[in-house]
Amino acid sequence: AYAGNPAHNSYISTGPTIRKWSKNLVSGLSLTGTPLDETIFGPEIAAQMTHFNFGVGSGVTAARGMVYVAGNDRTVQALNGVTGKLVWRFRTNNHNFGQPLVTSNAVIVTGGNLGLNLGNYSSFTRLSSQTRVGTGFMYIHALDPNTGNEKWTFYAGQGAMSMTPLHYNGVLYWVDGQSKVWAISATTGQP
Repeated sequence: AYAGNPAHNSYISTGPTIRKWSKNLVSGLSLTGTPLDETIFGPEIAAQMTHFNFGVGSGVTAARGMVYVAGNDRTVQALNGVTGKLVWRFRTNNHNFGQPLVTSNAVIVTGGNLGLNLGNYSSFTRLSSQTRVGTGFMYIHALDPNTGNEKWTFYAGQGAMSMTPLHYNGVLYWVDGQSKVWAISATTGQP
């Protein structure tokens, strides 16, 4: 099982031998450390800015002997669950959010801009229906779980971050960063 700690390391225990390994998450920040630029902006504003800039960090999912990591460093990685060795890495065009979702034939990851979360985006759009926040594309990638090769990508336009979809009966139900709800085929990526 995944276990996090203030150093942003993780480990997985397997079977009766209880092997452990850890891997540093590239863009992790210590939960007990000082926010970035605290000396310039003060503790309260620096804490808020650090949260907005780093978003939700990395999502980790263990399935079928692999550990899949989607981080805000614009990569998705598959690690061998026993050894912790890198099996494959996929480079994304934006920051990844939420947990990787593992279906019977794909690893599903989502991403978008990390500068503003969905709740704040909704607050801004109440002021004006024309408000658009974020310059990066929101997407869902479906990756081959064994090779990391891209199976399909669904782009939902520009906007804020987007989270893990729900998978039910072969359909991905997803709320994008502009509060739009999508139903997408998990096999083809078509709405």
